[in-house]
Amino acid sequence: MSQQISEKQVEPTGKKPIALAVTLVLLVICAMLAVLFATKNMSYGQDQKAETGKHIFTHLATFNEKNTLLLQYNYDIVDFSPEDHKLARLTAAHAIPLVVEVKQELSQLIRIADDYEKTAFTAQATKELQWMQVIEEQLQLISTQEGELTQAELDQLNALIEGSEYLSQVVNSFNFNVEGNKNAMIRLANGFDWIEQVQSIEQYVNVEAVQ
Repeated sequence: MSQQISEKQVEPTGKKPIALAVTLVLLVICAMLAVLFATKNMSYGQDQKAETGKHIFTHLATFNEKNTLLLQYNYDIVDFSPEDHKLARLTAAHAIPLVVEVKQELSQLIRIADDYEKTAFTAQATKELQWMQVIEEQLQLISTQEGELTQAELDQLNALIEGSEYLSQVVNSFNFNVEGNKNAMIRLANGFDWIEQVQSIEQYVNVEAVQ
C-alpha cells in the first residue's frame, strides 16, 4: 500500500507544462502590445512633427506671397508716376498695410527659427526689422505728398524694389514644391531646409539694408 502511495506522489499532474505555456502566451501578448504602443506613439510623434512642419511652411509661403505683392505695388508706383501721379501716390497708401503684414509674417518666422538657432540672429531680431520700418515710413511720406514724384522719391522706391527682389530671391531658394510631403514637413520641424533662408532675410532687414 505504501508503494502505491509513493507512485501517486511522483505521478506527473500536467499542471506545470500548462502554467508554463500560459506564461509564455502572456509574455508574447505583452511584447506585442508593447510594440504596438511604441509604434503608435512613434506615429503620433511623427504626425505632430508633420503638423509643425506645415505651420512653418505656411509662414514661409505667406511671407513669400505678401512680399511678392508688395514688390508689385512698388513696381506699379514707379510705372504710374509719369502718367498719373495721383494714382501712384494712392497705390503707395494701399501698400502700407501690406508692409505691416510682411513684417508680421517675418517676425513669426524669426521667432520660430530662433527656437532652433538662438545664436544665429541679431539682438531682438523680431522686434526690430529696421528695413521694414524704413519701407513703411517712405511709403507713408510718398502717399501724403502731392504732385509728380520727385527723383529722390523714385530713387527710394527703386531701392525698396531692389531690397524686396533680394528677399524674394532668398525665400524662393526654399523648395516650395515639397508642400504636402509628410517627410519634407518632418524635416522642416527638425530644423532643416529653411532656417538659413530666414537668417539671411533677418540679416538683410536688420543689418545690411540699413547700414
